[in-house]
Amino acid sequence: MAILRIHGGLDAMPDDTKDKVIAPKISGLRAPAAPDISAERKPLLNAFILNFKLSLTLSNKNRQFTFNVIRKAQDAFEEYCRAADSLKEYVAAGGLTLPPYFSAVRHFEHCVAHLYQAVRCLNALSRTWGGEKQFDHGDGSVLERIQIIHSAIKHMDERFENGSLGDANSFALLATKSDGTKSIADDDAAGIENVPMWLTDDGLECAKASVTYAELAGEIRQWYREAESMATVTPGKKKATL
Repeated sequence: MAILRIHGGLDAMPDDTKDKVIAPKISGLRAPAAPDISAERKPLLNAFILNFKLSLTLSNKNRQFTFNVIRKAQDAFEEYCRAADSLKEYVAAGGLTLPPYFSAVRHFEHCVAHLYQAVRCLNALSRTWGGEKQFDHGDGSVLERIQIIHSAIKHMDERFENGSLGDANSFALLATKSDGTKSIADDDAAGIENVPMWLTDDGLECAKASVTYAELAGEIRQWYREAESMATVTPGKKKATL
């Protein structure tokens, strides 16, 4: 006979149950090491728009690509800062309220999407002068891992639909047998997470990749510097490249 114990609040819920019914590894999220980069904020898109010597002399296609590299780098920066603030709020509340956690997840999801879109725009711009791609599939770089996480978020519905335990009763996933063993072993229960990306003290994770907060912040800083260079460059001077 299987038994499922229901507890009244988050403070009484076992860690294993939290990780299954809320988000993987949320029970261990206590001191996330997300660098604060908010002091580096600059109005980069304004600078590009007002740089008429550049913005109005580019071809329309290259102006669009440049505009969106800058816009998406700035968006990624802003979403990272909002995510970091939400993480602080979640930790300050002792993990006893979930809206700040899912606010952080949402902002990080947006952050990686904007960053990947910046990559795509710069790749398109780079092709116009024969430049290199920002990463290659399989190279293990931060950008490749960001792309994998972004893909997991984008195709979330497909993964849920194709999950091996998609039709399993939720009671069975959480219940224990009378002898204390689990009705469904953890190894068999892989892939039951409610979210395609989750947060740990170290960083962002999905089923196939992870990126630390330090790696993500470093990448955003690099793209932010590149966006600033692109926004303020004087025509005739060589563009900066990542």
